[in-house]
Amino acid sequence: LSEDEFTSTKKDFLILWDQFIFQTETFFRQKNFLKVSTPTLVVCPGTEPFLDVFQTELHVNSLNKRKMYLPTSPELNLKKMLTRGYDQIFEIRHCFRNGEVTDIHQPEFWMLEWYRTYADLNEIQADVQDLVLFLCSHFKKIPPQFEKITCKQAFEKYLDLELAADADINELKILVLNNLKSKHLYSQIKDYDLWDDVYY
Repeated sequence: LSEDEFTSTKKDFLILWDQFIFQTETFFRQKNFLKVSTPTLVVCPGTEPFLDVFQTELHVNSLNKRKMYLPTSPELNLKKMLTRGYDQIFEIRHCFRNGEVTDIHQPEFWMLEWYRTYADLNEIQADVQDLVLFLCSHFKKIPPQFEKITCKQAFEKYLDLELAADADINELKILVLNNLKSKHLYSQIKDYDLWDDVYY
C-alpha cells in the first residue's frame, strides 16, 4: 500500500490483512515449517542483476563505513539457512525494490517465500495449490480450477507461440514481435535484455 492508501484504508481491510497473514502462517506451521526472520540491512540485496536497489551506509564508528542494502527478497538469506541445517522454513517480510512504481508495483511490498530441502517441483506445486485452497476455505471464497500444463503448452495455449527449446534471443524477439497475441509485449523488451528476461 502507498502511504496515502494506508492512511485512508478502512479498518475492515486491515483486519482482513491481519487474518490473511495469520492464516498463511498457520498453513505453514501445520506443515511443520519453521517461521524465520532474515535481516533487513544486508550486504547483498539479492542476485538479480537488473533490479534497482536501495543503498545506505552503515556507520559503525567514525572510522568505519560499510555499504548496506535493503533486501529485494529474502531468498539469499533463506538459502543460507538451508545450508546450515534448517530443512523447512518460511518467511513473510517487507522487501524493497527501487524504480518499480506502477499500478501493481510499489518500492516497499510484502513477500512470502518458503523453502525445504530435497523437494521436487511436484511438491512445490502441491504447496501452492494447498495454500490457495486453505485460504479460500478460511475466507469462504470459491477455489480456482487448477490447470497443470508445461511451459511449452502454456505458450501455445495463451500466446499461440511455438517456443523451441533452442531458440536464441533474436529468434525469441522475432517470435514475440510477429505474433498478434504477444505483439503488445514487444515494447517492453529492451536492447540489453537477456534470453531469460524476454522469456519471463
